[in-house]
Amino acid sequence: MVLYHKADLPQKAKVQHHMEDAIISEVKDRVKRFSKKIGKEKSLPGKRFISEMLFGILGSGDTKLTSIGRVLKEPIAIQQTVKRLSRNLADIDITNEVNRTMVSERMSSLEPEAIIAIDGSDIRKPYAESMEHLYDIHDGSRHERGKGYLMFCMASVGKETVKPLYGEMYSTTAPEYRSSYDITTRGLDMLVEQNKERNQLTIVADRGYDDEKLYRYYQDKGLRFITRIRRDRNFMLSGSQINRKVDTLYGYTKSRKMQGEVIHEGRVKEVQLSVAMVRGRISNLSTEYTVIVIKSRLFQEPMYLMTNIRVENHQSAYRVYAKYLKRWGIETMYRLMKEKFNLEDMRVLRYKRMRNLFSLMMGSLYLVSKIVYTVGNKTDFLQKQLIRKAKRLRKDGTFLYYSIIDGLKQLVARLDKKLIFFEHVYWSPPAYSLFAKIREPKNG
Repeated sequence: MVLYHKADLPQKAKVQHHMEDAIISEVKDRVKRFSKKIGKEKSLPGKRFISEMLFGILGSGDTKLTSIGRVLKEPIAIQQTVKRLSRNLADIDITNEVNRTMVSERMSSLEPEAIIAIDGSDIRKPYAESMEHLYDIHDGSRHERGKGYLMFCMASVGKETVKPLYGEMYSTTAPEYRSSYDITTRGLDMLVEQNKERNQLTIVADRGYDDEKLYRYYQDKGLRFITRIRRDRNFMLSGSQINRKVDTLYGYTKSRKMQGEVIHEGRVKEVQLSVAMVRGRISNLSTEYTVIVIKSRLFQEPMYLMTNIRVENHQSAYRVYAKYLKRWGIETMYRLMKEKFNLEDMRVLRYKRMRNLFSLMMGSLYLVSKIVYTVGNKTDFLQKQLIRKAKRLRKDGTFLYYSIIDGLKQLVARLDKKLIFFEHVYWSPPAYSLFAKIREPKNG
């Protein structure tokens, strides 16, 4: 093996080395700018801590403080670095600041008729005993109960795009918890507040958000929605006062067969669908909505969608269904968070630290999304170089996230010194200042 001193590297290797330095410098600048916005009311050490955590999560692809500490390359024992990071996580509460910054930045670049997916998931901690406010959760993927925490997220979704907007980790046993409705509307309030362009937003949600209070909220805020509703929900047809179960509505309207897409076992497939629609209202609400019924041989049971979007025919009903399918993007985002940031391997014990760590992980994911989707010469160059570093086979759709994160890990791994964020600027008085030390003339 031939070992080179940095000064004696071949010309091609020198160029590559300078290019990697430039990429790390660009990532560092992006982290600093984002940290300034999050911590605009924080002290200089507070901003520095936020920057170090964001860079550490990006560089390690992990939420364990030991992994983050190793990326920071501090000239002290790793135990001391972990102790400092843990202490700082307990001293601040940045969940609202991170979410407000993400929503504010993202809303300025959203499409006029953006689709916003809202969804909840869980963070399993099956072997945890001492973690604060552990909650008895139901793991939908494993169909079993266990210990852990809950999270609520929002993302702007498209056919092959998913852009994180908002994220919050919580526990129903925490003293400040009130209800899932409160958690959901806190995020939606921030979305409505930052929608300064008055874009026509459409909220898409699964059965967990089939809630009459939410329907009233959408009506009050002027939001469009598409929600998958429970089959046992009561529904009144237009002009009728009789409550009928949603799973009986298919027999009260004409259906039409057409070719369309379904998501089956995580893959998009094109099959023949049967589409039907019916107008009516929920018994406790005065506003009429449209229920769309979708049948497919790949579905175990029909899909029932309720919306306040105007539906005139079967084609427009299918378009509403196609918008709902884009909700799948937020499911892929949850999988990304758990796989590439080891979200379920968090090892801080206190609830406040966990919430802050989760928010910083969301901020890191947001920074990755800016590299994935922002168009520009700098971003295009950064994206190409990180994809090349990652050496992954698939680079399309949400797989681009995986490539960018892997590329960052590969790049940061070659760092051999600590990166300084927000250096102290020491004031030095000018020579004519009253505070300047008067120099005595030399003898001779």
